[in-house]
Amino acid sequence: MADYKQTLARPPNVPRSVLIVIDQFEEILTVDPLAREAKEEFFTQLGELLADTSVWALFALREDYLAQLDPYARLIPTHLRSRYRLDLLRRDMAEQAITGPAAPRTWSETALKKVLDDLGSEGLYYEPMQLQVVCRGLWEQMPDSATSVELRDVTTFGDVTRALSKYYADTMQRIARGDLRRERKLRGWIGEQLISPNRIRTQVLRGAKKTLELANEQIEQIVDAHLIRADQRGDAVWYELAHDRLIRPVRADNDRWAQEHLHPVQLQAELWARRGKPSALLLSGKALRAAEAWEKQQARTVDPESEFLAASRAARVARGTAARPWWVVGILAVLVLVGGGWSYRKQVKAEEKRLHDAAVADAATVKAGEEKARAEKEALARRDQERLVAILEATDDPTIQVALLREVEDPVNLRRWMQLATTARQTPIARAVLPQDSGEAAKPGISPDGRYLLAVDTGEIHLWLAEQRRRVRLSEPANQATHSIYAFSPDSSLVAVSRNVRLDVWRTDGTSRPIWTTKQKTTISTVAFPLTENASY
Repeated sequence: MADYKQTLARPPNVPRSVLIVIDQFEEILTVDPLAREAKEEFFTQLGELLADTSVWALFALREDYLAQLDPYARLIPTHLRSRYRLDLLRRDMAEQAITGPAAPRTWSETALKKVLDDLGSEGLYYEPMQLQVVCRGLWEQMPDSATSVELRDVTTFGDVTRALSKYYADTMQRIARGDLRRERKLRGWIGEQLISPNRIRTQVLRGAKKTLELANEQIEQIVDAHLIRADQRGDAVWYELAHDRLIRPVRADNDRWAQEHLHPVQLQAELWARRGKPSALLLSGKALRAAEAWEKQQARTVDPESEFLAASRAARVARGTAARPWWVVGILAVLVLVGGGWSYRKQVKAEEKRLHDAAVADAATVKAGEEKARAEKEALARRDQERLVAILEATDDPTIQVALLREVEDPVNLRRWMQLATTARQTPIARAVLPQDSGEAAKPGISPDGRYLLAVDTGEIHLWLAEQRRRVRLSEPANQATHSIYAFSPDSSLVAVSRNVRLDVWRTDGTSRPIWTTKQKTTISTVAFPLTENASY
């Protein structure tokens, strides 16, 4: 690498320094995990190149691969110590990403809130790709003369679902390169394999060359478009839709594309497969004959229409209505007349009606079950979201947020909760430094809810408020206070401190003045609050 840099022809009058940018740097570790010698050679050459102070390098990789770089860090001059973590976009960051590049054009508060609320379905973080898609679509359609983005502009040009649907449609068309069969397969793979009937994201395991009948090369193109993400766990790779906010645009555009490009037989076949293949949706009579005529005109049919037509034919045979030569019909007619055929036909029709009614009932039961499951899923998601919002509003301390999360049952979607736990893990723990004078002192105490820390010495009383990360001095220095005891109320709202014969009661909200004071004739040896319910302090 160093030799190549020396021989590399460079245009005149350009800076001497060189910046090398390598994206997806983790692939040096994942392409061939056992090629240790090759990796050693690569990092050795890379270190020799970077020993030149005019050469800089920027590596972008997923943070879960940082530990695997440790064996090779010694070969790089800086030992890879200079690191910057690209965190997920919070709401304030997303606001800056929207308004910053727009200058000098401004955004009204209502327009900005509309876009952020529409894109913030996950509650905590925003996807940069979605911000870019929506804002770019809005920018391209707004008149050049507009100096600000108003709510009417967002409503007219910046609808989130419409923008994401267009981006999805353009991506599918580009990957399919005009081949309708290929585009149908791509859309069906995303719509059926990555989105469940209950409209939630599902994951699929990557195969060796194909993943559920779709070539991995095509899947990688969808990953590059940021519509789906690849999650590597050990030696396995799992694919899933990049964001819950894409479910609605994908389904809506798949339905639009199907109405524009698919034959009614294909639409009916997809509906039949999606509803659990009920017999009530099968074709019969003229509709089946028309479908068979359409089938003969096709070079080939694919699932689900081939299976759908086969099932329709089987149902026709079962009903005894398959087309027959004229002489067979004549013989059967004679037999029916002789043997009381009118009664038989009446029984057949009654049986057909019974089967049809049963199929309709089955389809209704399936649909009701799907609706119930979706409603339960949405209710659980709303419950988790409300809990998450309440916890975030209650405190800004990630450590306390995670502690509160542990008190509730497991959420339906662990991803958002794990993001919060990751933030807490990376946040330094606040330290409470409390003074301690000489003399006899009580041991520091923690309130029952764990939010307050009390330290009492011979001079004064200090209370540490964990939520606000600040210290409050509750009392002035006291002379000759040689004996101190204290007690928190069961709900942690009050704290009582006795020093010799005096007893003071404070609120734990940081008010530095006692709400009640008393003196006894002898030294107070015990301080306690009543533990009975609804007792007055």
